[in-house]
Amino acid sequence: MRGKKCVDEVLEILEDFREVPNKIQELVDQFDSISQLAHNLRAVKSVLFLGRNVGYPVALEGALKLKELAYIHAEGVLLRVNLNMSQLRWLIRTCLFLSFCRHFLDLSCTRRSLTIFRRLRHEGAQVFTIADAHDAQAHAHATFIVDRPVVSSLLTPLLDVIPLQIFAYALATSKGLDVGQAS
Repeated sequence: MRGKKCVDEVLEILEDFREVPNKIQELVDQFDSISQLAHNLRAVKSVLFLGRNVGYPVALEGALKLKELAYIHAEGVLLRVNLNMSQLRWLIRTCLFLSFCRHFLDLSCTRRSLTIFRRLRHEGAQVFTIADAHDAQAHAHATFIVDRPVVSSLLTPLLDVIPLQIFAYALATSKGLDVGQAS
């Protein structure tokens, strides 16, 4: 609208926006598998949410929801592509990783992010990823994956928060917490 994108791109984003309710339903349909993951991880003490670009606010929201409902330590962190091995080892010792793999505009940034995922898995981290259904590289490096319906990158936060809210709800209920009384 401010001349940063051409009219065709804006119209494509608006068309994607009209489809968001249907795409949210596709994510809600994955409730059982996300709940099973949460049940399997009910003993986890700390969760680190990593996000880049539009995924960073999603990481913050995921951490907040987990703190509110499950009463465990959770942090949302901006994924830096230049983490060194000692930083990775410290992170892996203290946290379960919930990461967001997405198609970046910068291909070299994508390669570096995938390198981090590979290193995390090699060091023993569990990588829970929300990615486009056709993203084979994300599927190859994730411990557990939620397939996000394909949508414009600007709209992915609207979809990405859904599985994180389901995860927080399911983790809290699997721990026997009353989510209706969460503060």
